[in-house]
Amino acid sequence: MDWLAAQENDGEFISDHARNIPFQEDIAVTFLVHLAVDHRRDRISQALFDTVVQTVPNRLASQGLNRAYRLQLRPKDLFSLDSIA
Repeated sequence: MDWLAAQENDGEFISDHARNIPFQEDIAVTFLVHLAVDHRRDRISQALFDTVVQTVPNRLASQGLNRAYRLQLRPKDLFSLDSIA
């Protein structure tokens, strides 16, 4: 599913900022919470995890976010989130 179809199927946005600028900021904001859900689960609350996966499930599974993995992007290899906590 492409990003716009996933966005339409979800019907919600993860933030007001993403909702206000959907063609530019939605993927940026969603990518950040995707990183937290998939790579730093231990750093977010259960409530935040639940909100993210219930609000944007189609975008979390979309090819738009998964392209980063095909490009071998591994955020935790680029920098340590522990150093900015």
